[in-house]
Amino acid sequence: MIILAVLAFAPLTGQASTVRMQHVTVIGDSVADGIAGDAKARALLGADIDLDLEVAPCRRVDQGSCPINGVRPPTLVQLATSMGTKLGPNVVVAVGYNDFEDQYATNIETALGIFKAAGVKRVWWLTLRAAHHPYITMNADIVAAAQKHPELEVIDWTGHVPMIDDPALIANTILDFVEGADSQLNCR
Repeated sequence: MIILAVLAFAPLTGQASTVRMQHVTVIGDSVADGIAGDAKARALLGADIDLDLEVAPCRRVDQGSCPINGVRPPTLVQLATSMGTKLGPNVVVAVGYNDFEDQYATNIETALGIFKAAGVKRVWWLTLRAAHHPYITMNADIVAAAQKHPELEVIDWTGHVPMIDDPALIANTILDFVEGADSQLNCR
């Protein structure tokens, strides 16, 4: 389970040990938004971490988000800028289905710059289910960014989530990848 591994152990104090849960911010669009409304998915994702679930339908990375019910949710960049250090050391990104293919690579770089300025140490970015051709190019943008940024790991969930509309499967897939990346994060 991916995000469950985002635990950091505080030093032993006297005879008792304390465990400090790592803070993880999940920023998502409509795909991840299903997690917020699903008790099982929320429980899976937040079991052993201090979870901050920042999801909204129609969210984009850095171009104005599309409107839903007359309201445009903040973009990932706007949200990350406003949260600053409250993002914590670990961020999972599940945003891109509403983005523009020709601007996605630049938008990823902008987001990573804001994360770095906020003190984020580790970023997991989910690829897009390649149901439409632009998503193939956008997935390549995510991979290219990871090659330039050691703090970025790609969660390529192609073949791992048979049904994108099952929030519990989405949450579990995120957990599996993050947990597989490290058994314990060294986020300072």
